[in-house]
Amino acid sequence: KHETFSGFDFPRYAGQMIERWADAYNRPENASRPRRDELLHYIEVLFSRMQENSKLSESGLLIAGRADQGDHNSVVWLTNNLELARCLEAAAPVVNPEMAEQMRDFALKQDEDFFHAPHKLDSVGGGFAVTLHAKTGLPRTRSMNKPYTSTWSSGYGYETHAEVANICYDRYLNLKSNHQDMANRYRVMILTVGEMYLNSTPDTTILLKPNEFSEVVQLMLNCYDLTRQDEYLTRATFFAEFGINLFLNDNIPVPKATNKHSHYESITGGPSFMYQLLKLHEVLND
Repeated sequence: KHETFSGFDFPRYAGQMIERWADAYNRPENASRPRRDELLHYIEVLFSRMQENSKLSESGLLIAGRADQGDHNSVVWLTNNLELARCLEAAAPVVNPEMAEQMRDFALKQDEDFFHAPHKLDSVGGGFAVTLHAKTGLPRTRSMNKPYTSTWSSGYGYETHAEVANICYDRYLNLKSNHQDMANRYRVMILTVGEMYLNSTPDTTILLKPNEFSEVVQLMLNCYDLTRQDEYLTRATFFAEFGINLFLNDNIPVPKATNKHSHYESITGGPSFMYQLLKLHEVLND
């Protein structure tokens, strides 16, 4: 039975829709379209929804959604909120100045909430705190959502340290011109995680996916961009070759879904892994 439900207004997707509407509005080829101005209304409506949702938790954190079903109104996904922040920054130049200021302020609030979360980047078994209780702001589990990131295990609803560090890198780029203090806080987090992977090698007896290697190669490239230290390029090459040996070792030009399967699935990160191989090639041959 197919059904639709209300209250599944996840911040990540809200942000991505806002960003796409802003991009569509701003394209010269759309300037004469008769319904173009409706896009600004859609942006306003969805942004207002996010503002309202942030007032529904006792902690003041932006909840995952309003639905009781799935416990979304009691959980906070911090990386969803950072993706919303990135998208709001991208869309702000398109809307009126008053709303643009509200959007940027709301984005900065998500950064502050992320900084205040109880991350454990220096402890064994720790990581980024990514799933929080909406009432207390403390880490919690929910279905497949885990409270903290891990070094090599990712899947639906849980992430690696590298993946979150790459989200932090996006916010670093957004903030480095006008909010250097906040950008530097992200920079410290990114490099802390980058150093972890300088000495971490995946256990091939567990399930591994191209996505994990895509994220860590991207992280090494991001760390190289921040430091210009060759050790990060060396490590990016190491992980790229490791992933090639795991997922492209059968003379077929698409990566395997995992190191335990021989078929292809885009959802496990094959396309993004191939893209990061290309980005690494570009950097090495620049």
